[in-house]
Amino acid sequence: MARPNKIWFRKDTGWWMITLVGRKIRLAHGRGNKKLAEQKFHELKVVQAKPADSSDARVADIINSFLAWSMIHRSEETNRNHVWYGQKFSEHSGYLRATELRPIHLTHFSLTSISV
Repeated sequence: MARPNKIWFRKDTGWWMITLVGRKIRLAHGRGNKKLAEQKFHELKVVQAKPADSSDARVADIINSFLAWSMIHRSEETNRNHVWYGQKFSEHSGYLRATELRPIHLTHFSLTSISV
């Protein structure tokens, strides 16, 4: 089982750090900035992509998975349309968990977001 992510202070550089997806990321400089480092860590966790089949996947994660499939299995013109609409819908409702998505979100998106 993987270890849970947690922040640590790196004495030699003076930065609060975190390791996400195998990368070390600087969060805040200075030992007194632990609260700021924790805040930035939580912001990073919110936008971190999750597998499309996970129970807590966001709408944007599912759209990205679909677009990867579309690039392989559909024509360039069709894929271009999928990317355009997928990007627009991700900007509108991408941070929602897929389980929270309701028809009203799509209705609101189609009434307000699409203008050609």
